[in-house]
Amino acid sequence: MTEGQLKQVIHRKILDALAAPVPDFTRRDVHLPSVPGKAVAVIGMRRTGKTTLLWQILSDRLAGGLPREGCLFFGFEDDRLARTPDGTEELIQVCADLSTPEAESREVRSLLSASGSYPRASQHLIVLDPDTALTLPASIQLHRASTWLLSPS
Repeated sequence: MTEGQLKQVIHRKILDALAAPVPDFTRRDVHLPSVPGKAVAVIGMRRTGKTTLLWQILSDRLAGGLPREGCLFFGFEDDRLARTPDGTEELIQVCADLSTPEAESREVRSLLSASGSYPRASQHLIVLDPDTALTLPASIQLHRASTWLLSPS
């Protein structure tokens, strides 16, 4: 993907994010301390509520009077689906460690599930160390994360 194409994708993603309503979520009794001039990082295991927490913070800021254009939720995780301006679709699943059969099964299942919705998309599994013995379906391309991230396209 060229720099110009990437800028178009990011621009479209920002416009879509600003137009999207805040999704329904279950409010949690959580508060993050705020330090002026400092960013807050929310980290944790998969499916532990990080995204929901961020939506809760965004919702609270909107309720406090911050205009919607000042509250951008820009998710980098998904959509497993990457669309380029030329219409190419790629499903991308990232996993740090595929050394257990359970991890391999989970990541493959996720990609195959998404491919039902996006049958034209190529399927990519990005891992830190692809040297482990894997039995992937032929439709899934395996990539070392460092090579994938540093590739020119």
